[in-house]
Amino acid sequence: MKKLFLFCLIMTFSAVASAQLKVELILLTGDKVIKCEPIKLKMVWENQSEEEVRVGFPPRPYYSKVTYLMVNGNKIYLPKVLSGSQAVFARDVLEPGERSEDNLELMNILKESGEYRIRLVADFDILGENYLKGKFESEEVRVTVSEPEGVDLTVYNEALARLPLTAEKKLESDRENVCLEIEIMRDTLLARYPTSTYAGWVLVQQGSSRMGMDYQNGLVNRSERLSGFIRESLLENDRTVNSMKTYGGKRIKALSDYLTAKPDFALFEWMEYEMAFWHIYRGEYKEAANKIQRIFRSSKDLRLKEAILSTIETLKVQNLYLSTEETPVP
Repeated sequence: MKKLFLFCLIMTFSAVASAQLKVELILLTGDKVIKCEPIKLKMVWENQSEEEVRVGFPPRPYYSKVTYLMVNGNKIYLPKVLSGSQAVFARDVLEPGERSEDNLELMNILKESGEYRIRLVADFDILGENYLKGKFESEEVRVTVSEPEGVDLTVYNEALARLPLTAEKKLESDRENVCLEIEIMRDTLLARYPTSTYAGWVLVQQGSSRMGMDYQNGLVNRSERLSGFIRESLLENDRTVNSMKTYGGKRIKALSDYLTAKPDFALFEWMEYEMAFWHIYRGEYKEAANKIQRIFRSSKDLRLKEAILSTIETLKVQNLYLSTEETPVP
């Protein structure tokens, strides 16, 4: 009996020890940004073993010491920088092949100019028995933060000048950070500084709010549900549909005007893809096809390319793909 118990214990330990967890940190925005420009990353945990593993992610990230970032050699725990969905942390077990993701926002951490080397670390040695053991690290991501120039510097300085007044008024939110002040200025940015880098992120935020999720995730979600949007757009004399088409036209113009002035914006291609969606919704299928063809040829973003291929396939099924060019291949 003792031998059987010992054998089971050894097998359990072996299963835990042999488990492989892949940890990834993926940069979703540019690797060269200016101060207070959003820096968005995706965190990935993937069980690459053939057994389930206990990872012990608690219901809230504030309770976790397992996962953290290493930024230029300094340990930073995720509760300070996490944004978006927190569902990935409410997990105790990852099944074989299971992959969990969450998004990360680092704007308020990488506040000074300079180069930052960032890794995602998951250290399970602090957990008790029967949990996954070992330390797993992602590949290094590098981001360079530069000082703002031109119109961006004007925006930055205006936000900086607002801080004492904001503090004096003692508003509910903490405004001591100039990056937060720039976020508060979103209406001012579009009205007075429409060609600034910061104004581009206001447009991104508007798109996110409309879709109810992260900008890129929202556009991918639209590509997966495109058939339904097309059916909806074909409804005649529907007030909601007509309102959406009017909004889409305004959105196309706003994005087009901005990208003409700022062709180096970090999410340029994703904005172009959003414009293609609105062209489809408005029945402007040729314009949509030409645009997604151009994006596909120039983009190196595999996720965006997959969304474009899905869009093309949906349009073809409904005989709405009006491009004279050859269909792109993966």
